[in-house]
Amino acid sequence: DDPRARWPVWVLPAILIGCTSLGVSLLLLSGQQDPVPHEQPKAAASVSIPTEPPTEWISLFDGETLQNWQVVERYAGRLLRWGSGKGGRVRVEDGRIVFEHGDPATGIIFTGKFPTEDYEIELDAMRVEDGSDCPGIVFPVGNEWCRFVVGWGNRAVGLDLVDDQPAGGNITTRHMTVPNGRWYNVRLRVTRQKIEAWLEQQKVVDLARAGHRFTVQYGYPDNALGLHCMGNEVV
Repeated sequence: DDPRARWPVWVLPAILIGCTSLGVSLLLLSGQQDPVPHEQPKAAASVSIPTEPPTEWISLFDGETLQNWQVVERYAGRLLRWGSGKGGRVRVEDGRIVFEHGDPATGIIFTGKFPTEDYEIELDAMRVEDGSDCPGIVFPVGNEWCRFVVGWGNRAVGLDLVDDQPAGGNITTRHMTVPNGRWYNVRLRVTRQKIEAWLEQQKVVDLARAGHRFTVQYGYPDNALGLHCMGNEVV
């Protein structure tokens, strides 16, 4: 039973964030082993999981509105030292999503139906200035969920809170220079067996799910798909 054969992949279109600029695409996972090249995804008025595996990338952002996305207004969680915090404002500008500074973060949650495994996400991201990471992807992992970060603490790349260990120092952590003003192509794949991620075609995460616990720091709904930015404003 090959889990890659059950679904193709999800992809998100183009997005910009606080100190980060980005473009995102989603598609449900098919049988390809390596990152799947694709054309510019077509924006849709509304998004839901098809009953049959899709044959092309599915855009989750229409380039004009935040339809199918909900802004996180407040943050809370067991690891949030000050108890709760207020999310920053999010707007669409020039076909991009702009995340303003939040306390402690700014984020959006996809409100449509989304798989919990056997899917792939792609985005293009650029950090505009120091003091923030590129928008992290909050994503479901079966009955748990996790966050993939690029530029956490200006250098760390990896999964956040694997076995309760933060992205700055766990078994997935890589320390890489993430300069401002440069676009990065980011891909994330979740199957029943593992979590994989690529940065500019370089595989940076290859972690078997068995024996590990995944969670997120802030109060996102269970099994949510979201985009999460810490630090200064991102565009």
